[in-house]
Amino acid sequence: MEEEALRLFTQMEAEASFVPCETTMASALPVCARSKAFAGKELMHKHAHGHMDVGRRIFAMVDLPDIVSWNTLITGCVVQGHVADAFQLVRQMQQQEEDGVAGVGPNAITLMTLLPGCAILAASARGKEVHMYAVRHVLDTDVALESALVDVYAKCGCLALLRAVFDRLPRWNTITWNVLVMAYGMHGLGGEAMTLFNRVTASGEASPNEVTFIAALVACSHSGMVERGL
Repeated sequence: MEEEALRLFTQMEAEASFVPCETTMASALPVCARSKAFAGKELMHKHAHGHMDVGRRIFAMVDLPDIVSWNTLITGCVVQGHVADAFQLVRQMQQQEEDGVAGVGPNAITLMTLLPGCAILAASARGKEVHMYAVRHVLDTDVALESALVDVYAKCGCLALLRAVFDRLPRWNTITWNVLVMAYGMHGLGGEAMTLFNRVTASGEASPNEVTFIAALVACSHSGMVERGL
């Protein structure tokens, strides 16, 4: 019955543009807290990305939230620009893990969720914090996570760390090459950017696209290499 109630609640929101009032939420929240069903997590996911206060209330009523619930709430914080709150939630996860709660430690998905917030704020210290955690917990072999770190270090201007992470990747794709060329170009290292551009276009390691050529033109522009750009 409780699972059916939650499904009806989410269906009302989706199909009838139903906006729950406080009375409705007061009825739904205890059901979410007791329910182990997907519908409860789906409801939290929806509100964590739209109404953070409701998402937090649902989360707070769960006795032992699992890693999916933690990551959902953290994602909601990052999406809405509350990056500091997201990091605070990660610290709470770590504390629970230290207290002996199994299966709630930050994983690669948690870290990948945090990194876009670091990139948007150009918060290199936060990015390094995530990177060091990944290294300590042997998560730095995850290709998607390492690619996200490349983007963070590029936007923060940490070119040495950017190149170190890039060189560790087991394989490169067009997106990571574009980020690398653009980062070097934007920071006035046009010669290095063009060397990388020539490498990716000649070696076949990735397929250059229009963004690759735009990155090369940006490098020429920022480094006064007008003739090279022509």
